[in-house]
Amino acid sequence: MEWSGGSVVRKGEPSFSFYGTYYNYRGVFEVVRANVATKGGVLTCSAGLRDQSGKEVVVRKKRHYTSYYNCLTQAHIGVYGKDPGVSINYTRDYRDGSITAHVSCPPDNSTVRYRLMETASFKKTATCLKSEGFYKPQKLATCGVIKAITSASDYQTFKIPKSMGLDSVCTDNSKGQYEKSEMLTNLRDANATVCGPRPIIPCLKDGSCTLNTNETGCEWDGDSKKVKIYYTVDFITPVWSPAERREQGEIQRGQVLRFWDCSDTLEVVQNGRVLSSPFILSTRGEDDIAPDDAGFNYLGLAVFAAVAFVLIASIALFLTVRAKKNRTNSEHLIPGLVFSNDVFADIDIANN
Repeated sequence: MEWSGGSVVRKGEPSFSFYGTYYNYRGVFEVVRANVATKGGVLTCSAGLRDQSGKEVVVRKKRHYTSYYNCLTQAHIGVYGKDPGVSINYTRDYRDGSITAHVSCPPDNSTVRYRLMETASFKKTATCLKSEGFYKPQKLATCGVIKAITSASDYQTFKIPKSMGLDSVCTDNSKGQYEKSEMLTNLRDANATVCGPRPIIPCLKDGSCTLNTNETGCEWDGDSKKVKIYYTVDFITPVWSPAERREQGEIQRGQVLRFWDCSDTLEVVQNGRVLSSPFILSTRGEDDIAPDDAGFNYLGLAVFAAVAFVLIASIALFLTVRAKKNRTNSEHLIPGLVFSNDVFADIDIANN
């Protein structure tokens, strides 16, 4: 008994049986490669027999067959990009023999969330047809990792003009309330109502975060005469987006990390000036930061209209400081300090 078939091999020995004048041959064949791309093949079996006279007779039988791909064992698929630990499950459609792969993200936990990142090219599922032997698309979508935001940090930088008469701020040799240990105490005070981040940071005000005192403090730059006030808060319940972090844990527009006169009661701020105080705070609401004229009495100058006009114009010109808009991480006005960008003007406003 002989056979030929191209993409199949015989598995085991054939079996024979005899029924009267008929011989029965049964063979088991195993497909070793798919031939569907070449529209199948032909399996030929040949048997040599002898008739009663002893003459050899050759019998041949041809059978057309088509072999297909086994997608479960021959096709492989993964995710496009980094795999954060996805699961891929497979389902078979017995009607057409296709296999569909399904990707699923790892379960969320308290510190990490996962989101499927489908695109036009990479989807949640991919299908392998038995006639093709590969998945379309050839990669599954991966899962994006969203890490919990457990803390927020922010800072503001202030310019120290010569008019204040301070050689430094936030150093061991600084004067009075600007001595480093004194400033750190005020900025980290758990009961602060005036200075530091506690009176202005939303999550500290509502108790949804705690102040990280190890990451809260000040730094002095003697070359530029600037002091940086910084802080970090740790959220009790993590947030999941930068917008939440900004809204809850960062300095809001128009607010300033105060570090001077911390024993005072918190004054009402109006038009960028702290009432009953000679200090100017930046509201950053407009490109031009103009000082309030509260505290000046121009009634005595009313009869001198022309002189008053010149005087007011001169004061306004003298005290107007150009500043660029910036929500946080910028430089702000403090007691006797001028709002600072690239160019600073030393203006003494202590007598306003």
